[in-house]
Amino acid sequence: MPEGDTIFRLARKLRTALAGKTVREARTSVPGLDATTLEGRTVVDVESRGKSLLLRLDDGRAVHAHMRMTGSWRLFAVGTAETRALAPSAHPRGVKLLLVLDDVVAACVAAPVVELLTPWQQRHHRATVELGPDLLGATFDPDEARARLRARAELEIGEALAIQSVVAGIGNVYKSELLFIERVDPFARVGELDDATLAALLSRARTLLRRNVGRGPRRTRSGEGPLLWVYERSGAHCLVCGTPIRMRRQGAAARSTYFCPACQRVDRTPDRSGTLTRVFVYGTLLQGERNHRVLAGSPLLGHARTRPAYVLVDLGRYPAMAEGGTDTVVGEVYEVDAEVLGALDALEGHPGFYRRVPIALDEDRAGYGGVVGYVLPPDEAGRHPRIASGDWRAHRSA
Repeated sequence: MPEGDTIFRLARKLRTALAGKTVREARTSVPGLDATTLEGRTVVDVESRGKSLLLRLDDGRAVHAHMRMTGSWRLFAVGTAETRALAPSAHPRGVKLLLVLDDVVAACVAAPVVELLTPWQQRHHRATVELGPDLLGATFDPDEARARLRARAELEIGEALAIQSVVAGIGNVYKSELLFIERVDPFARVGELDDATLAALLSRARTLLRRNVGRGPRRTRSGEGPLLWVYERSGAHCLVCGTPIRMRRQGAAARSTYFCPACQRVDRTPDRSGTLTRVFVYGTLLQGERNHRVLAGSPLLGHARTRPAYVLVDLGRYPAMAEGGTDTVVGEVYEVDAEVLGALDALEGHPGFYRRVPIALDEDRAGYGGVVGYVLPPDEAGRHPRIASGDWRAHRSA
């Protein structure tokens, strides 16, 4: 997931590959972006600003790309078969901008925002004007960052830390990790925390980001075992106290926050709405499979089969179900609370990848009532091999 360290490393990599080189060809799928005006221009620098990236050109303009949660830049050698197959695509996960330079091809992929900024626009653009102090910036001002947090006194600290106009560079990963390391309740209001706590959080965030700008996988802990303390470990035992890690969504953007209820002294009562959802699972969430930990503590209601209205396909390490087929799919039904449902949404990439939809079970399981499950769009599923039996485990062991 792109965060401040990721963009910093990406800018450094692109700067090494592109700086001083001339754009020979430029193509895009972004409406309104005239990529041909980039041709003949030379890249003079590549700069990271929080979670944004700027390719600066010799005429003063800059290509601005905001990575958000999905974007990336990829480099290829000129003239290879892989390069010749590249083409801009309107698909959300497709190539947004393709630049052919002297000896390298740079492809901006799946970035939600790609735009060309004039010098005036760069000075007045929200991505630069409204950006908070950059935790990886040489001139980072901790007092200014703390003041901006204080101005969001009504927000939960887990939400406030991820707002780029407050402080730039923190996303879901570092937010969850630094709050755990500092033993701060993610759902405490900023106004409830003293200056020492806010200062410690900002200092820890800067330290963690700076430690991860080099090579190697992102990590927030040393030694053997997981690289991260809590992020994407919902259902697994806390590495300090053994309590199961939980995930809860925060704020209007419903961002995922992972935490240890015991170590961070989280009062879970406000999140216990009493709402329970019945979920049909059919792949790596089944009992004994690698992602079943997400369902830890959720009661298994029983085994089930869908009506013959679906298709199950093989994506390699896991399966996917899609609507519109003629097969039945074999699985299990669990009853989950809001926290576990949120963790499932995060795991399945709902709604950007899999979508959570009502599932039609066969008649002899009608007693389960309304059941939901995660499905892939039919056009995406059609690109993968069909599992005719509808049974992931049987297919895998065949």
